[in-house]
Amino acid sequence: MKLMFENPQVDTKQLPSVEAIDYQGIHRNSLVVNLIGAMIWWGFILTTASVFIYFTNFDYPSFLNYVVLGVLVTFAVLSIILNILGFRRKGYALRERDVSFQEGVLWKSHTVIPFHRIQHSEVTQGPVESMFELATLSVYTAGGSASDLTISGLQQEEAHQIKDFLLHKMARHEEE
Repeated sequence: MKLMFENPQVDTKQLPSVEAIDYQGIHRNSLVVNLIGAMIWWGFILTTASVFIYFTNFDYPSFLNYVVLGVLVTFAVLSIILNILGFRRKGYALRERDVSFQEGVLWKSHTVIPFHRIQHSEVTQGPVESMFELATLSVYTAGGSASDLTISGLQQEEAHQIKDFLLHKMARHEEE
């Protein structure tokens, strides 16, 4: 008996569009948390640079101090702008067979994890997230020590509901 190998080509025009997914946005307080984090980070960087410039006496033109500080302030402002624009792009979708997440402004990312690949998930909460009753959901698949999907900016209750949903889907898949 002769076996035939077939591998027909798939018409990519017939594939579903990623843009057709109805993404659920993250909570608006997440933007505040991200901006607080960015301001703390850039405040530390700018303060350190200012103190360094003030207490050092190198033989170079003093206008370079202002150039360095100007560049750092420009990066800080761009970071805040990208945080605001990136907030609008972040979203997740729970579908029948997978969880999907998109983010990014300049470097756009779209992650899809089928339920049958999920090993476990966890909900974490930092101190600033706790003040705003937000949490981060991390989803892990086989073979990695880091999470394969991280959704920050979820309401605490919502993060736990999604985790329970994923646990239920994982248990159902193991039964099949």
